[in-house]
Amino acid sequence: MKKILCLVLALVMIIGMVGCGKKESNKLVIYNSNTDDWTAPILEAFTKETGIEVEIVSGGAAELMSRIASEGDNPQGDVVWGGTIDTLAASAEYLEAYKSTEYDANFPEFRDPEYRWYPDTVDPFVIAYNTDRVTAEEAPTGWHDVLEPEWTGEIGMPDPAKSGTAYTVICTLLTVWGKGDGAYDNLELFVENLGGRLAGGSSSMIQAVVDGEYKIGLTFEEAVLKYRDSGSPLEIVYPDDGTTVLAGGIAVIKGAKNMDNAKKFLDFVLSLETQSTYANFNRRSCRQDITLPEGTSMCALSEVKQNPFDLAWCTETKPEILEHWDAYVAEYIG
Repeated sequence: MKKILCLVLALVMIIGMVGCGKKESNKLVIYNSNTDDWTAPILEAFTKETGIEVEIVSGGAAELMSRIASEGDNPQGDVVWGGTIDTLAASAEYLEAYKSTEYDANFPEFRDPEYRWYPDTVDPFVIAYNTDRVTAEEAPTGWHDVLEPEWTGEIGMPDPAKSGTAYTVICTLLTVWGKGDGAYDNLELFVENLGGRLAGGSSSMIQAVVDGEYKIGLTFEEAVLKYRDSGSPLEIVYPDDGTTVLAGGIAVIKGAKNMDNAKKFLDFVLSLETQSTYANFNRRSCRQDITLPEGTSMCALSEVKQNPFDLAWCTETKPEILEHWDAYVAEYIG
């Protein structure tokens, strides 16, 4: 009996030693479609606070979501950061349900009741124009102007199949045009008006507008303010026919190998401390308890004419919308 007891105690000690020797992961892989100018300081602060080393995989939002889908049950990333929430919602099956400690602080209209994605920033969609090539009097005033012949071949527009930002622009245009067949007719006219030119990603597109390769570009607010406030020849138009105000998103990838670290990062990004720094980068916080500081170059959202954004329609109709888009691009751009 005494020998058996000794064996049991020894076994318990061995199991305990193995358990104590198990180390938590010190790694995090983030699929990031945001720009480095504002995400790099956040990543640096996260690593400094937690000691977790971060590996970044960059790409367009739609491209990264396609990558996540292709990886399936063997995800190589832990967090997807960037792209609008409609892009995340369209791939919700690949996202981990996790109720963040910051959930209740988010604007309710952008929250997922099933906790699969979270709003990170709030972005009005706008028209940018190059002030060296377009005067304030010549500048478009709304989305309706993108069909005018004066802008043929001069509109910076990425491929919505690869860019989440571009897809939201297309949904915004279709909403302004009333959806349905008439809206698709206008979408065809719009693609024709691109003049055989399709821009690269959202970041390269806005740089092309700054460089004068295009007169105007269709994008979200921060991309324009960043260049304008640094002295580039760029100005912003908040469309007078109304626009989309939508959240950029963040989510934990389902089955993430570094799951605990992914959740820590999501909570860190959504925290009051981190979100309070966003205005420094011309970004609007997703939190209800943060207001714009004095001296910011961003206007109050109450000054922006907003159109209701139908997230469900934008998500469910995406295959149909892209099918129309691809057909028009094949015909007019090749």
